[in-house]
Amino acid sequence: MATVQKVKARLSVFDGPVMGTIEVGEDKISLQLGKTTTIRQGYVVSVQKTGDLALNKVGVQFEYFDLFGNKETRNFAMHENDLKILKRALGK
Repeated sequence: MATVQKVKARLSVFDGPVMGTIEVGEDKISLQLGKTTTIRQGYVVSVQKTGDLALNKVGVQFEYFDLFGNKETRNFAMHENDLKILKRALGK
């Protein structure tokens, strides 16, 4: 029987013309941007603002370890308030 994970936050992310979502659950994160990537919350290294963009958006650098121990970096844009919510949900 599959366990249903409670979603703490569901936020919009943007990569050029592609819009996706990032969902923060109790112990996992689901990044849906082109393809879906599931990340254990403890594997997130950092979430940093890289700069201001138009329309109250900011650039974000999201670093995490994948299941094989490789450090991965994803860059995307999101609304500035959503970045604050994401950092609070992750405790970063």
